[in-house]
Amino acid sequence: MRMRERILSGVLASVIAISALPFLHADVSAGGFKTARETVDAIGAGWNLGNTLDSYGSWISSSGGAAAYETAWGNPKTTKAMIDSVKAQGFNAIRIPVTWAQHIDSNGNVDSSWMARVREVVNYCYNDGLYVILNVHHDTGETGGDKVSWIKADNSVYSSTKAKFAGLWKSIANEFKDYGDHLLFEGYNEMLDKNNSWNTPSSSASYSAVNSYAQLFVDTVRSTGGNNANRNLIVNTYVASIYQAALDNFAIPSDSVSGHLICEVHCYDPWAFTGTSSTVTWTSVHKNFSSSDKSEIDTIMKRLKSFSDNRGVPVIIGEYGAEYKGNDDQIALYASYFIKAAGSRGIKCFLWDNGKYKTSGEGEYCIFNRSSLKWKTGISSAIVNAAAPYSTESAEAPEPPEPMVNGGWNSDANGWFYIKGGSKIVSSWEKIGGVWYYFGEDGYMATGLTSIKGSLFFFNPSGSLFTGWKKINGEYYYFTSNGAVVSAWRKISGVWYYFDENGVMATGIQEIKGVNYWFASSGALKTGWLLVDGSYMYFTSNGAVTSAWKQISRKWYYFDENGIMLTGYQDVGGINYLFASSGAMLTGWQKVDGQWHYFAGSGAEYRSAWLKSGGKWYYLGEDGVMVTSDTIEIGGTRYTFNGSGIWVA
Repeated sequence: MRMRERILSGVLASVIAISALPFLHADVSAGGFKTARETVDAIGAGWNLGNTLDSYGSWISSSGGAAAYETAWGNPKTTKAMIDSVKAQGFNAIRIPVTWAQHIDSNGNVDSSWMARVREVVNYCYNDGLYVILNVHHDTGETGGDKVSWIKADNSVYSSTKAKFAGLWKSIANEFKDYGDHLLFEGYNEMLDKNNSWNTPSSSASYSAVNSYAQLFVDTVRSTGGNNANRNLIVNTYVASIYQAALDNFAIPSDSVSGHLICEVHCYDPWAFTGTSSTVTWTSVHKNFSSSDKSEIDTIMKRLKSFSDNRGVPVIIGEYGAEYKGNDDQIALYASYFIKAAGSRGIKCFLWDNGKYKTSGEGEYCIFNRSSLKWKTGISSAIVNAAAPYSTESAEAPEPPEPMVNGGWNSDANGWFYIKGGSKIVSSWEKIGGVWYYFGEDGYMATGLTSIKGSLFFFNPSGSLFTGWKKINGEYYYFTSNGAVVSAWRKISGVWYYFDENGVMATGIQEIKGVNYWFASSGALKTGWLLVDGSYMYFTSNGAVTSAWKQISRKWYYFDENGIMLTGYQDVGGINYLFASSGAMLTGWQKVDGQWHYFAGSGAEYRSAWLKSGGKWYYLGEDGVMVTSDTIEIGGTRYTFNGSGIWVA
């Protein structure tokens, strides 16, 4: 987003620590990468490390090293403790904005010390198991004054900078090519035209320039190979706009792999609530989140959902937020509504946090004090808990119940309990403050995975009943709206999943009631072709494996009792057929081991039979081989065939 205010601070020289090696996740092989949709589904609450590695300024002394830039806009140097705190708060995704302009040469090669620092911060996040978005930030945006933007939504600028842009992304991609699918690349931030036009460019030609940069970004990253061949890549609309013209004029890049592109937009609407408290001429500003604000959010999310469905790409909101006006309680309501409106439509959100923590006065987007590691927990809890039901890797903000001395909540060394009517609640459900809890026979509040009357439930660390997706000891479970675990087939957000008798989500090839099914690593039931140990299998529209004849795209295939597709010369039910290496059944004249055979339209091989083809007569022997250069007796009569197999006498 645009920097509203810069706090200048003294710069101390610092030494960049050697980056810790990333803990590469188990799914780093090309085939193991989550798709863009699966990744967006997994993202819960997202947060921006703003005004840090994206800082810039001609007044910054390079003698101070990377830290001089990182701290130039008033934030402390990023530490592992900061990122650990973000994770502990319940966020599972971080966007790291980076401005590269003052750290690259004319060919896009990156200064080694700057790259090392970027990698170190990425590793803080990546090694915590977080999803990480790494981007090119203020290299786009406004020009003039002290700005460093060199990437513009302008075709002439594109022509003069495309080599540098490709060089920069080649440098970044090669640096991180071995990282797994928890690392995503975002090609550019808010790209403006040469007139610095927000929301809508001065000329429609600017849209084509954005599309050109997007395509060049995708092509460049893919060309570096390794895990970048399948990495999920993010491309933004003009200035990351949410408005219809920007969406209509944005072209999804062509890609060498399918299903690995994400579109990003930014949303600071409704501006009357989220924007500056200063007087503006084009809207009225208010501090309380209103019904009209909700209506505006709903309209935006419907528009983005329609775009996502029509273009076939998932959408994320890379930046959103509301400036502080002494109204943290209202910001919490806004954030919760915003995230639910987005999440219910498959859209995930990243809060913009510029690190300028305020508890008085007005202005700034910040909920995390990076010096004291103190959070505005009312807002952070609202964000995390609103996002949890829409994430396949959900979390809940770690907020235990508040103790009450005279009745209500109390605790001792054994845990939390609740006093009602002068005694503990025992072996019972209780709705407290609109939230369901369960108390065991000893009266203590249940947490974690708990069996109650034969059904499994999950309770958050706070004791509240959990619903939705949950990862427990490496396995995924799904808890229904009443909290009970699913242990059967279940359609969730339009996708079928299967959970075994213990509630564990199925993945891979699984036999269910004598039928094999195929589930992706995300648990989603898959259909279509699957390569297993060098052999192909086919799963029908209901997910069941095929183990018989099957017509697919107007071609016939045969799958054996194990579901394996046949190839080559095969006996099926006492009749010989020939299948191509693709598995498609062949008909007509075909060579097998250098000799001609003939297969009928049904695929069955002609044996001990006459065949008229092209006005000529041929004979196929009992082994199916066409008779050539021979005289043989057929039905008591002798016939002669030439070298081409044609009956001549």
